[in-house]
Amino acid sequence: MERAEAAALFTPHAAEALEAFGVRPTRLELVSLSENVTFRVETTSPEETYALRLHRPGYNTRAELLSERMWTRALREAGIRTPEDMTAGNGDSFVAVGSGEETSRLAGLTRWIGGDLLSTRIERAVRADETLEALRGLGALTARLHDQTRAWRPPEGFSRRSLEVETLLASTSSWGGFWRHPRLSRADQRLLAAAGRRLMRRLSACERTPDTFGLIHADLHPGNVIVQDEGPAVIDFDDAGFGWRLYDIAAALFHADAPEAERAFLEGYDSAGAVRLETDLLALFRLMRALALIGWLAHRPELDNSERFEALRVRSLSLAGTCLSRY
Repeated sequence: MERAEAAALFTPHAAEALEAFGVRPTRLELVSLSENVTFRVETTSPEETYALRLHRPGYNTRAELLSERMWTRALREAGIRTPEDMTAGNGDSFVAVGSGEETSRLAGLTRWIGGDLLSTRIERAVRADETLEALRGLGALTARLHDQTRAWRPPEGFSRRSLEVETLLASTSSWGGFWRHPRLSRADQRLLAAAGRRLMRRLSACERTPDTFGLIHADLHPGNVIVQDEGPAVIDFDDAGFGWRLYDIAAALFHADAPEAERAFLEGYDSAGAVRLETDLLALFRLMRALALIGWLAHRPELDNSERFEALRVRSLSLAGTCLSRY
């Protein structure tokens, strides 16, 4: 779906949601068309700028979305900046808007967090040490999230998905069925399937402890971190669930896997005082991330494009070969 088409389709539903939240916008701008349809909402007051998300049907239940809010509030209490959520006039955190399979969605509103995306800072870096310093900061931030969830006890009713490899890559998962992607050749499918089986066997033998497994963001790449003078802020908790902490690191480093980049990230992780993770399995989790991304695109052809997929395909085949030879 083209952006202009999406804006025409969803802007009326965004207006419907804002009325329920008691917000009178002066400007609505479609800023993201991915897992959700996200609008930037401006009002007469610069301090009252919001992010409105129309959540993809069938991805997160209302209970799971409410649980996301529970965690982001707990993170703010722990000193980690996350979007401040708003409630509608009736006290609900989410309101139903639209009708029909494509447009019927739950809408949630948070305050807009200004600043630069960490990914933008990295792209604009003119020196290698600037990029490495950004990755050290991302490593430290990831460690802080992991420490918070080791100590936090989710309240009764908390519900988020399982990110066990068998669940994440299952054919019924929104991230699964990677072998169905139409642009994979039969040879590609065979190699990735063999590596996927090896991945599952290897991880099934790993011990799950609070240090290695727990609630994770699961998409904590530089595009989901906003840099501010007050410190970094984390956004986009849609994929959060219970999984391996190394998967969080694999997601953060998926597009920055040069040895020096990995070292910088882990230096930042260690500097935050978190429990050190055994990173000898990191290549396995990079493969897990790659297979999940292929499955994700297979479920969302409207977001797929040949250039994006080809880069992912090549990367995935390389990781599959590494997995089969090393593990």
